[in-house]
Amino acid sequence: MSYNVINPYQTYRDSTGQPRANGFLTFYENKTTTLAAIFSDEALTVAQSNPYTLDAVGRVDADVKFAGVLTVKETNADQSDPITNDQSASFVPTVVVN
Repeated sequence: MSYNVINPYQTYRDSTGQPRANGFLTFYENKTTTLAAIFSDEALTVAQSNPYTLDAVGRVDADVKFAGVLTVKETNADQSDPITNDQSASFVPTVVVN
C-alpha cells in the first residue's frame, strides 16, 4: 500500500524563506542518485514526472505517491539551493500555511 506522502498544501521554501516558485522535488532511490518512480494513484500505476515541478507558489498541485523510503531533493526553479531529506511512504509532512 502506498500513501499520499506529499501534502499539496505545503509550501516548499528555500534557505532564505522564499517559496520555491516553479521549483522542483526530485525523488531518488534511498541514499542514491538513481531516480525513483513516483505515481499519482494508490495502486502505483499512473506515473508522475520526476523531477516533479512545483506550482507558482512552491506547492505540489497533484497527488504524489510512492512505496518505501526515498531521498527527496528540493530545489529552486534554476536548480539552486538544494535541500535533501529522506521520506518514507508513511511520512506525514508538516503543513505550512501562508
